[in-house]
Amino acid sequence: MSEQEQTLTIQQAIDLAIRHHKAGRLPQAEAIYQRILDSNPNHPAALHLLGMVAHQEGKHNLAVDLITKSLAIEPDYAEAHSNLGGVFQHLGMLDDAVSSFQNALALKPAYANAHNNLGTAFRNLGQLDDAVGSYRKALAINPDFVEAHSNLGLTLQDLGRLVEAVASHQKALSLKADYAELHNNLGVSLSALGRLQDAVASYREALSYKPNYAEAHYNLGNTLKDLGKLDEAVRCYHRALDLNPCSVEANNNLGNALKDLGRLDDSLASYRKALDIKDDYAATHNNIGNVLRDLGHLNDALASYRKSLAIKPDYFKAHSNLLLALLSSTIDLDAVFEEHCLWEKNHAIQYQPLHHQCGGAADKRLRVGFVSADLLTHSVSYFLEAPFSSYDRKKMEIYCYSNSFLEDETTTRLQSLVDEWRNIAGWQDKQVINRIQADGIDILVDLSGHTKGQRLKVFARKPAPIQVTWLGYPSVTTGLTAIDYKLSDDIVDPPGIADSLCVERLIRLPNGHHCYQPPVDAPKVGPSPIFANQTITFGSFNSLAKITPEVVDSWSRILQAVPRSRLILKNPSLGSSTARERYLSLFAISINPERIIFKSGLPSRKDHFSLYNEVDIALDPFPYNGVTTTCEALWMGVPVVTWRGDRHQARIGASLLTRVGLANLVASDIIGYEKTVVALAGNPALLEKLRSNMRDRLQSSPLCDGAGFARDLEIVFRGIWQKWCGKQKDRVN
Repeated sequence: MSEQEQTLTIQQAIDLAIRHHKAGRLPQAEAIYQRILDSNPNHPAALHLLGMVAHQEGKHNLAVDLITKSLAIEPDYAEAHSNLGGVFQHLGMLDDAVSSFQNALALKPAYANAHNNLGTAFRNLGQLDDAVGSYRKALAINPDFVEAHSNLGLTLQDLGRLVEAVASHQKALSLKADYAELHNNLGVSLSALGRLQDAVASYREALSYKPNYAEAHYNLGNTLKDLGKLDEAVRCYHRALDLNPCSVEANNNLGNALKDLGRLDDSLASYRKALDIKDDYAATHNNIGNVLRDLGHLNDALASYRKSLAIKPDYFKAHSNLLLALLSSTIDLDAVFEEHCLWEKNHAIQYQPLHHQCGGAADKRLRVGFVSADLLTHSVSYFLEAPFSSYDRKKMEIYCYSNSFLEDETTTRLQSLVDEWRNIAGWQDKQVINRIQADGIDILVDLSGHTKGQRLKVFARKPAPIQVTWLGYPSVTTGLTAIDYKLSDDIVDPPGIADSLCVERLIRLPNGHHCYQPPVDAPKVGPSPIFANQTITFGSFNSLAKITPEVVDSWSRILQAVPRSRLILKNPSLGSSTARERYLSLFAISINPERIIFKSGLPSRKDHFSLYNEVDIALDPFPYNGVTTTCEALWMGVPVVTWRGDRHQARIGASLLTRVGLANLVASDIIGYEKTVVALAGNPALLEKLRSNMRDRLQSSPLCDGAGFARDLEIVFRGIWQKWCGKQKDRVN
């Protein structure tokens, strides 16, 4: 202490020390406090403030001792109680923190800082409503308290009260516009509301004040990814990782963006970096499973999903992905059924379905809601557009609940066909349920099952009196008992064993449960390529997850039986060198690799369809048949050969081909499948005949009869509604 400092009064010395403390000159502040205590060991303010210096220096236990000693001397010292609460909070001793803040407020009720800090302690304890109350008390005392506005916004965001959260963040920014963290927090709330462009603007604003703000770069990457701007998202993740290389989340989400870009090898490398940092990060094990499934490594994918679930048993998305991967497996059907039932037991059994009273007459105009993440250019939408174009608006209203931030020209067309459109992407389950109930939906239809973007937890709460699953998930069941019915047909789910493996009640549509909308922009069907090539070209444009080693073995036998024939495999995942090398090695056991032609990304949808003009015969994989790929091949004049397996997804090809009058291309077993392909390959005249009239065949078949399919759906929906109304009437009587 200087000679001048020695002449100060104790209060003047404390004031000087506080100035040193606030300026970050901790050694000088500590020296003054210590000098005061040397002459007056029981000075409460010096003990308290020395404790705060110790806290700032990371000596938290010492801080607790000093502040506690201060309070033993002066129990009514409100500031010391509050600051002790702050130290306890830092140490994770949240209950002690709450007690300390409450002690401070008992002594000084108008202590805004203590209310704010108590709110933070409540928030960390998960007592969010109590936290909101404390922050509001702080703001009632000090309306310009920036930190309290910010904390309130974060807590409202945690509660899903996103509009209020945005208002709180904006109020904080009106008081401190150059606060980068506030702009970042506002971006998070805007993103959760689905206001993605506004969120991007907020993150960019944060970075204008703080260019090296890793979290803002990361959040910007997440939002750009949701907008489908994958290359920009990748750049943001790389920048975040330049600033914070040990971010598990950034490495993981970089992997997700790279996967969506089709860069599967790079994606795996990014995921593995995430696991190098945190080997028990469940999301990354799940994501690795997704890539391995896309690469056709089914068993490795299943192992990754199971590892993810071992780390995080309540990770319902990983469990759904495991079920999705089982579509390509031949494991026992009872085991598949049990695994689906386990999904409900682990992730949904705790939800009590809502009770519904009869919502109108049996002949009322029905409100039917469809929930999907695929209401854009996607396989699911190809089977919705025709019936949506043809339903009777006097008898039925259609509400669509889109669980995707992305929209395209297909979305626009679908929006024009239905009565109401809700985008629920980013909404919490409770919000979705409230919206469905407010819309008065009579029949709610799940179009996703266990595929990406599913909202099965919403269905588990039963927001509509009747619930149906259809189209998007070709397995034995969803496993969800809150779903009443599954739309199917008598070929994919023949009466008998299929009913016992389905928790829903099966409704078999009379003309198949698919209605295909052919693309208007598809090129003309070309001549059979066999005549120009002087050899047969087989093709499969299916997901590699469907092309298992057993499928490769069968196709290899076909190639052996048809001399000089070749096989075109087309899938975006084949842009991966790992995938190409794997399939070359599988075929190379018996087939010259030169006979296998890989196609990955093509410039346009038209190029995709044009590639069918290079294919003579399409080979349906098993046990997971093609759906869209089969319809597209047929539309381009290419006959498809399949065989009827023992489960739903293994009989889709049989259902589609039977509906278009090509049951002769459906074999009863794998031997018949291979013989049928070889026989067809040896009959060029038949190939040309099939090709020349295939489009007419499809257009005149039930598969493309949108009006007829819409009537079938209306009859089904009216029937199950009348049945439900009858049950309600019986209960009342």
